[in-house]
Amino acid sequence: MRLGWILADHLDSTISTTARVHSLHAFTTYLKTLKADIQSSFQSKSILNNIGDSCESALKRLKGIEKRFKRDPTLKLQYAAFLDKYLSLGHMRRMELSIAEETISFYLPHHYVFKTVGQASKIRIVFDAFCRSNSGVSLNDALLVRSTIQQDLISILMRFRFFTYVITADIIKMYRQILMHPSQMRLQRILWRNDPSANVDTYELTTVTYDTASASFLVTRCLKQPNSTLINLLAVQHASFEIFMSMTCSLERIQSTN
Repeated sequence: MRLGWILADHLDSTISTTARVHSLHAFTTYLKTLKADIQSSFQSKSILNNIGDSCESALKRLKGIEKRFKRDPTLKLQYAAFLDKYLSLGHMRRMELSIAEETISFYLPHHYVFKTVGQASKIRIVFDAFCRSNSGVSLNDALLVRSTIQQDLISILMRFRFFTYVITADIIKMYRQILMHPSQMRLQRILWRNDPSANVDTYELTTVTYDTASASFLVTRCLKQPNSTLINLLAVQHASFEIFMSMTCSLERIQSTN
């Protein structure tokens, strides 16, 4: 009985007024691209206009990474391969210098971490949205942080126990499935070069970047776009970030969602 009360309490909880306002404000101008990816944009604070120069910090971080590359050539190959794949997937684009200097922008320093997958270690590049510019403001300082709009994980897990058939899935590259609005990509610039003796190139990340303050909201809010399909309904009710867990008493219903 107590389990039922807890579940009911979670299912009946409502989104706060602030969350509703934020949600509406963030997605009144969303659109879909030809690739059927949802396109979104940051919602920023007024301090963005005084965000200052972040290019110097990004360049300093890049040169620090390049010193490590000299000591570890294998790291250099892995790092370059990650960013080359990022570029080939269309998740970042190279900018002409004259264009890159035209508007307010933010340069994200980047570094690496290794994630153990089975017996192997896989490199991941982290884009540092917490790094402060010369004015003392980071990109995350300038972004609005949204309220949670998904159901609590405990609600999904408890419902998971009540049905005969279940489905589980993991969304690959979840954040990078969402394109940023072209006008916002200037806030996700990075510096990179494959050869330390070459000129430093400017790139813009074209998709939602993990570790930015509003990334989780932008991605999860996409599940609630107006859509009448069964897949969309299931995603809203049974997804917790990149983890999807659905359940039903009907095998036919599962087959229809495959």
